Amino acid sequence: MLDELRQQIDAIDKDLLALFETRMQVCRKVGEYKKAHGLPVFQPEREQALLAEKVAQLSDPSLAQVTTQFFEKVMALSRDLQTDIIKGRQTGTVAYAGVPGCYAEEALCRYFGSDATPFATDAFEEVFQAVRDGKADYGVLPVENSSTGSVHDVLDLLYRYPCHIVGEQTVSVSHCLLGLPGASLADIREVYSHEQGLFQCRRFLAEHPDWKQVPYYNTAGSALYVAEQQDPAKAAIASRHAGEIYGLSVLAEDIHFKQENTTRFVIIGRELEMTAASDRVSVLFTLSHQSGTLYRALESFAKCGLNLLHIESRPLPDRNFEYMFFVDFAGNLGSQGVSNALQEMKKQCGYFRVLGCY
Repeated sequence: MLDELRQQIDAIDKDLLALFETRMQVCRKVGEYKKAHGLPVFQPEREQALLAEKVAQLSDPSLAQVTTQFFEKVMALSRDLQTDIIKGRQTGTVAYAGVPGCYAEEALCRYFGSDATPFATDAFEEVFQAVRDGKADYGVLPVENSSTGSVHDVLDLLYRYPCHIVGEQTVSVSHCLLGLPGASLADIREVYSHEQGLFQCRRFLAEHPDWKQVPYYNTAGSALYVAEQQDPAKAAIASRHAGEIYGLSVLAEDIHFKQENTTRFVIIGRELEMTAASDRVSVLFTLSHQSGTLYRALESFAKCGLNLLHIESRPLPDRNFEYMFFVDFAGNLGSQGVSNALQEMKKQCGYFRVLGCY
C-alpha cells in the first residue's frame, strides 16, 4: 500500500517538475520585459492578491495555510530569477564615504567581492546622492556599532533620501594609533579620527588628557592626513591596513574599549530588492503625537509572531519633540504574516515606508 502511494507521489512530482520548469521559463520572459521597461521586480500588492486567489480556489479549505506557504516560496524563487536577469552579472559602481583603507571599503569588498568598482566620496550624504542620481549602483554606509550604537547621521539620511536597503555586512573593527615612522607616544600632541573612532577609543584617550582630539571625516582619511603633514606630533586612529597603505607605524594597537567591536554596514540601492533567503525587514514610520500610538503600531508584530530586532527613534527635522521610528524585524516581505503585520501597522502611522528586505 505504501509503495503504491509513493509511486503516485512520484508521478505527481514528475508533472509538478514539468509545470515548474514551464513556469520559470515564463518568469524569465517576464524578467526580460521588466528589464526592458524599467519595471520593479517586487509588487507586494499584486502578490498578496494572487495568494488570496489561490486560496479561494481550494476545494479543501484546511489546506489554506500550506497553500499560501507553497506559493510564497514559488513566487520568491521567481523574483530571484527576475532579479538576476535585471541586475545581470555586473555589480557596477559602489559608493562609500572615505578613502582606501577605511572600514567602509572593507565592507564593500567583503559584500561585493571583486565585481564592484569602488567610488570614494567625502561624506555619507554624497553616497546617498550618488545612488539617487545614478552615479553609483549601490552605496555602503555604517549604520550601527556594537560599542557606540547607531550612526544617527545615516538614519537621518535614510529618512531624507528615497533609497532602499538591499543588504548588510558586518566588519570587525580594530583601531590602532598610527604615527609617522620613528614617532613615539611621547611625541603625540594631536589625534585625528572620525568621531566614532574617537568615541570607541575614549578610555585609551582618557589616559592621555594632554592630547588634543580632532574629529575628522573618516578614519582612513585621518591616516592619510597625518602622512601628508609629516608632523611627528600628529597621530591618527584607524586600521592597521590604513597605516600600511599610507606608510604609518602602529604606536598602539587594539585601543578600542570593547574588544568585540563590530560595525554593521547597510548596502543601499535605488530599488527594493529581495530574495527567497531575505530574512530581515527594515521599516520607517511616524506616529501622531498621542498616547498609545507606538504601542498600537508595534502590537501587530506580537500578534503575527514576528521577532523585533531593533528599534530606534530620531527627531523629526520639522517638528519639535516629535520623532520618526526605525524598526528592524525578522521576516520576509513575501510572507503572509509580514504582510498582515504591516497592513495593521500602517493604520497607526502618519508616514510609513519599507526601507528594505534583505
